[in-house]
Amino acid sequence: DITKGSGEQPAFMLRGTDRFGSTFLAVFERSGHGSEMGGTFDSTISKPNANLVTFKGADAVSTLGEIPGTNGEKLTHGLWFRVPGGTFMLGIVIDKDQEDSLQFKDRFFNSLTFE
Repeated sequence: DITKGSGEQPAFMLRGTDRFGSTFLAVFERSGHGSEMGGTFDSTISKPNANLVTFKGADAVSTLGEIPGTNGEKLTHGLWFRVPGGTFMLGIVIDKDQEDSLQFKDRFFNSLTFE
C-alpha cells in the first residue's frame, strides 16, 4: 500500500492489521547503489550474534527488536533476505504485551511465494 520514491532505489510495502491490532508487513526494495534495505541486510547478517536461517533457499536473518509507540513499546519480528534484484523484509509489529499474533508468524512468512 506504499511506494517509496525517495532515496536511490524504489521500495514497495504492503501492510495489514489483524484483530489483535498487530501489523503484518512485506517490504521489497530493488538492488542498486544506495539501497537502504540492502545495506541493513548486509550489516545485520554479518553481526556475530545474527540469527541466520535459510528461507526458501536464500540466506536470511531473523530479527527481534523494540520500538517506542504512542501506546507503549512494540516488538518487531522480522525476516530479511535477498533475492536476485532486491531485498525483502517480512515483519510483524506487536504490542509488547500482546503476543497472540505470533502464532501466525510462520504462516505469514511462508505465504510469500516466488514464480
